[in-house]
Amino acid sequence: MNLTWQKSESLVAPLALDSTLSEKAVYIRKNIEVIPVETQGGETVNKYVYDETTITPEEFKELGDNTAKVLYELALDTPVEFVNGHIYKPSYIYDYKGQIDDIKAPLELISVAGGDISAIMPDILTKTVYIYDATRLYENREAMNIVELAHLYYFLFFKKEELYNEYRRALGAV
Repeated sequence: MNLTWQKSESLVAPLALDSTLSEKAVYIRKNIEVIPVETQGGETVNKYVYDETTITPEEFKELGDNTAKVLYELALDTPVEFVNGHIYKPSYIYDYKGQIDDIKAPLELISVAGGDISAIMPDILTKTVYIYDATRLYENREAMNIVELAHLYYFLFFKKEELYNEYRRALGAV
């Protein structure tokens, strides 16, 4: 199946897969980005920009067992709101794991060498790194300390696990 993708946008959060808009088409969306925009009234709202394609219901049925996998991969790329009000994609978990590993590696070396981390780096728990949300805009970066970064990581980890379990459940239903 050869899919032709086009850029689309909406002020309503799109579903990664939507078969409810038309009896003749199933909409598939990926690379969903969120861009804050200001309305004429001065209110800031989120605009969603994404790649979109359509397939017929018959083509969708042809996906068969692959449907669940397609939905899972698309869901990983769909933004979710974190407790800080910013939105992040579950797929970002791999980026944040890398940052956590970068922080953890020298701490482990100090510990293995018999050093006292709290004496060598007394401010380690208050040091921050900037984390960008799904908009990737400078003004939407969030300074997070190691504890907050771990909180975001676990939030996305459990969201990813929830999506994976939905994927596995869908496989069992096929």
